[in-house]
Amino acid sequence: QKMIPSFIDTIKEQKCEEVLSFLQEHVIKRIGCKDKSVHGMVFYFLTRVKNLDLLIAHLEELEAKKDRKEAVYLDLEYAFNLCKQSISSLKQNFYQQKAGDSRTWEWKFYVAMIVIYGILGLYEKAVDLSLQTQ
Repeated sequence: QKMIPSFIDTIKEQKCEEVLSFLQEHVIKRIGCKDKSVHGMVFYFLTRVKNLDLLIAHLEELEAKKDRKEAVYLDLEYAFNLCKQSISSLKQNFYQQKAGDSRTWEWKFYVAMIVIYGILGLYEKAVDLSLQTQ
C-alpha cells in the first residue's frame, strides 16, 4: 500500500504493463495482499493497458471467485465508475484520435460494466445495459 504513490508516476512513463504484472503476480498472488486500494490500483492499470481483454478476464475471474463464495477485494463501485469515466473520456476524445478504434474500446468498457453488475447480483441492470449498448 505504501508503494501506490510511486506507481502513479508510471502512468506518465507508459509502463502500465510492468506495474500491473508486478502487482498481480508478486503483491496479490505471491504475498496475498487483500488491501482494496491495491486491488483498485490493479483495476486502474487494467483500464490503461492496450489489451482490454485482460480487464474483462480479470472481472470474469472475480465473478468466478464470488460464485465459489471467495472474497472479492476490489471495490466494485469504484471499478464501475472507472469504466463509466473511461467511456466518457473516449467519447470526448473520439474526434481527436485518428489511430485506434475507440468504439471497440467503448464497447469493452460496457462489457466490463455488465460483468460488474453480474458480480453485484444486479442482473436486471446488467440486461438493461446490455440491451442499451447493442
